[in-house]
Amino acid sequence: MKVFQIVNAPQRRGGEVFAALLTRELVNTGVDAELVSVLPAKLGAKPELEGLPVHVLAQSRQQKRAILEAAYALRKRIRKVPAPIPVVLQANIGNTLWVAVLAAAGLRGRVRLVYRNANMMSQFLRGRRSRYVLYRGALECVDLITAVSDECGDDLITHKLVPRSKVRTIENGVVLTASRRRNGQISPPQLLHVGAFVPEKNHAGLVRMFAAVLQQVPDAKLVLAGAGPFEAPTRILVNELGLKESIDFAGSVDNVEAWMKQSSLLVLPSLIEGLPGVILEAFANRLPVVANDVGAVGAVLDDGCGVALVPGDESSFVQAVVALLGDVDEQRRIADRAEARVQQRYDIRVIAEQFKQSYDALCATNGG
Repeated sequence: MKVFQIVNAPQRRGGEVFAALLTRELVNTGVDAELVSVLPAKLGAKPELEGLPVHVLAQSRQQKRAILEAAYALRKRIRKVPAPIPVVLQANIGNTLWVAVLAAAGLRGRVRLVYRNANMMSQFLRGRRSRYVLYRGALECVDLITAVSDECGDDLITHKLVPRSKVRTIENGVVLTASRRRNGQISPPQLLHVGAFVPEKNHAGLVRMFAAVLQQVPDAKLVLAGAGPFEAPTRILVNELGLKESIDFAGSVDNVEAWMKQSSLLVLPSLIEGLPGVILEAFANRLPVVANDVGAVGAVLDDGCGVALVPGDESSFVQAVVALLGDVDEQRRIADRAEARVQQRYDIRVIAEQFKQSYDALCATNGG
């Protein structure tokens, strides 16, 4: 079996990082797995993720052209795999679905398609009928959809994008090490947000809520780690509210763990999510989480593993942050429960084995 893990670009976003971690674990178990990217890395950056090399399939940065270039290049790589070895293409979010479907056209006798669904897809397709039809058509070509949560899988089924028989829940996973420990109380208190500057991450709402937090915790700081198209308007809002001295735009960061060790809380006021890997990273680093209850977030944070709040209730979000900043003992209790949960359920080695079993089953079913 040959596995191609397809990512959108060599960038530190949730889908790409997970695909890299999964690829590494698959290789560690003896699977011939390779990480390939639709788009090239940013100018001057190395095409790699989590220490793994990434084979860039297309050089164009124009979306439609890049998809076609990438599909053609991937198809050539598939043809180089000796027959009768079966090939698994796993599309990991973004434009990777289109690339996988086009690359496999006419090769379905030996190619199996897997799509990793890491979000509530219907919310991105709402009111966009033509896009819905395109996605439904592409997903009909897929052999297996792995959803990061039951909620994300049910979303696909409820909105008639795929039949239930095609969906399997395989949750997110992180690397667990014994050295991940935060030491003592952070002073001054620092809130951390990790995520791309895109509408669903709700940076504007976060900035407004942080302004309210400052009224009760004047020395608090907020770090925004990430990049994206909504960074510029977020900076404008920060300046308009006079928060420039209290908010740090950290850009895309390679070592999220280092920032977590310097922070008091992870805040995630997203409007749309699946099962965010950054929450599991926070668990592993004993960093308490305050987040909106969207997607599978509430299920991950239940049983006292964090604080999940109704989306849109900014006042309650502010009060939860302020209360937790003022209660170090509760921070410790949450961290204990969250650390235990991530160790029991979200070890990337266990998750990778679930993917491998799914690939093996696909290959056997399709005559591989």
